[in-house]
Amino acid sequence: VSTFCRAQTTLSDKAEISVITCGPGQQELYSAFGHSAFRVYDPDLGIDEAYNYGVFDFNQPNFYLNFARGYLNYRLAVQDYKRFEYIYMYFDRYIHEQKLNLTQPEKQRLYDYLQWNALPENQYYYYDYFYNNCATKIRDVVAKVFGDSVKFDGSYVTTNYTIRELTDLYLTYQPWGDLGIDIGLGLPMDKTATPYEYMFLPDYIESGFAHATIRRNGETWPLVKERLSIYDPKQTSCTK
Repeated sequence: VSTFCRAQTTLSDKAEISVITCGPGQQELYSAFGHSAFRVYDPDLGIDEAYNYGVFDFNQPNFYLNFARGYLNYRLAVQDYKRFEYIYMYFDRYIHEQKLNLTQPEKQRLYDYLQWNALPENQYYYYDYFYNNCATKIRDVVAKVFGDSVKFDGSYVTTNYTIRELTDLYLTYQPWGDLGIDIGLGLPMDKTATPYEYMFLPDYIESGFAHATIRRNGETWPLVKERLSIYDPKQTSCTK
């Protein structure tokens, strides 16, 4: 029996689990890349939660230096989804929702894992700028829970950007932050990113899930069954 199968709550058959993608914002360096989270919604149980892997202590020593170098502790927090959503609306950042095409047992497995991961002894992780962040966590959790039954098809990626070039796309309005990241992270940024590695960016998590499949009982299904635009910004986006 897996160590994370310790469900606190059994979801109803009306439950939905979604991937939420929030657009970039220029308020702070760490908001320039956008954001990803899970949403668990169960109207029968009164659950509407955001599972947010992007929570950190802004008062950590040398915050911006360590952010640029990728040396921060992050954690998974469970938040009221509507409050989570309101913040991105307030800052005029788009919100997209992708409802996952999961059976009831699959939803329960994913929810069990998220509940386990949110326990105090499990919620912290060592942030890595490109390989272990709020976006890659979404992909990696799904891969952890469902294993090889989920496939991310990267053939839609037709560019050959390096990690540095992908980062630069989002930092047009953050020149000092861009410089700090370039210096802090150095030459490893100059490797050409694989389609899988593009998914350190929330926009590419959304695209990656849109092109992913899940296999069950010998049949292959799209991993996303529905995409909703929850909020469209009133102003033109400053990226891409």
